[in-house]
Amino acid sequence: MKKRLIILLLSSVWVIASFAQDGLNVAQFFGEIYKSNPAVTLVEITGQKLQMAGLTKYKSIVVNNDEKLSDNIEKAVRKDGTIAKSKEVIYKKGKLYFGMYFLGGTGSERRYLYYLNQRPVGKDKTMLIYLEGAITEEMAKSLIKK
Repeated sequence: MKKRLIILLLSSVWVIASFAQDGLNVAQFFGEIYKSNPAVTLVEITGQKLQMAGLTKYKSIVVNNDEKLSDNIEKAVRKDGTIAKSKEVIYKKGKLYFGMYFLGGTGSERRYLYYLNQRPVGKDKTMLIYLEGAITEEMAKSLIKK
C-alpha cells in the first residue's frame, strides 16, 4: 500500500512539474486528469500545421455541464489575467463571459489565453484555449475566430 502511495505521489509531482513550464494557473486544466471526464473535451495540436500557423503550442479544454469545473477554470483565468500585458474582457451577470489575454513573451514564446463562458447566456459550456508562438495579438484573434 505504501509503495502504491509513493508511486502515486511521485507521478503527481511529475505531472505538476510538466505543467510548470507554462507557469500559469490554467495549466492544470490541460492535463491527463480531465481526459476521463465525460463533460470535458481536451485538444492538443502539434506538428506541421501548427508551425505553419506560427504556433508552437495549442491546447484547449471545453467543458459541458460541469459547473464546479467551469467555476474553477474561471478563477484560474482571472488570476492569470492579472499578469496579462494586454487584455479584452466582457462580464455578464457578474461572471467573466469572454477574455482574450496576451500574457507576454517574445519571438516564438508569445503566450495567449482565450476564454469563453456561455453560462451567463443560458448555455452550460466553457471554453479555454492556450496559444503560444511567434504571432501577434491580431493573428491570435484571427486564429480564434476560425
